[in-house]
Amino acid sequence: CSSKTSSLLGRTERRVREIFRSTILARLWRPLPLGFTLGWLVFAGAMRVRGYLDPAIAMYVLVIFMGLVSLDVENGGLHLILARRITRNQYLAGRLSAALSIGFVFCLLRVAVTWGAALTWAPPDRLPTSEDLIALLVQSLGQASWQIAILFFFSTFLPGRIDAFAYWLLLVANEALNGLGIALDKIWVVTLTEWIADQLQNPLNSWAFGAASWTDLLRFSSNLTLVILAGALIFHRRQFSYAAG
Repeated sequence: CSSKTSSLLGRTERRVREIFRSTILARLWRPLPLGFTLGWLVFAGAMRVRGYLDPAIAMYVLVIFMGLVSLDVENGGLHLILARRITRNQYLAGRLSAALSIGFVFCLLRVAVTWGAALTWAPPDRLPTSEDLIALLVQSLGQASWQIAILFFFSTFLPGRIDAFAYWLLLVANEALNGLGIALDKIWVVTLTEWIADQLQNPLNSWAFGAASWTDLLRFSSNLTLVILAGALIFHRRQFSYAAG
C-alpha cells in the first residue's frame, strides 16, 4: 500500500512539474516577454526613485499572465494536456505555481533595480534603507501574487484574454461609483466603494507585522485563498468538449 501511495505521489509531482515547466517556457522564456521584463524593470526602477506611482507589477502581470488558463481552453491545448493522465488539480497547480514563481523572481529583480537606480541617481541622504527595500519587496510580492490570482480566477471561466479587462473594469466601475457617491454626498456609497476597492486591490503594504498590520495580513491571505479556491472550483465544474480546438 505504501509503495502504491509513493508511486502515485511521484507521478503527481512529475505531472505538476511538467505543467510548471511548460508555463515557464510559454510565459517567460520568449523574446517578447523577456524584452518587456528587462525594459520595464529599468523604467519602473527609475520611476520609483523619482517618487511617482509605481505601475510595474500591474503592467507586468497584465502582459505576461493574461489568459493563464483560458488560452489553453481556447486553442485546444487543455484537451491535449488532460488527455495525458494529468488531472485538473495537477494542471492548475502547475500553472499557478509557475506564474507565482515568475512573479516572485520579477519582484526580486524589481527591488534590485530600484536599489541600483538609487545608487546611480539619488543623493546619498535619500538612499533607501534596508527597511525600505524589504517593505517594497513585501508590497511587490503581495501585489503580484494577488493580481496573478485574480487573473487565474477570471481565466477559469472567461474566454481568451478577457480576464485582465474584467478585473480592470471592476476597478474603474467601483471608482466611478465612489466619485458619484462623493458628488451626491452619499456617505454610505463612499464607505461601501472604499471597502470594495480595498478588497479588489488587496494591498499588503507593511512588512513589520505588528498589531495593526495583522488585520491587513489576514485580509490579504484570506482573499487570496478564497479567489484561488473559487477559480479551482469553477474550473472543476466546467465541461470541456474534447473535440474543441
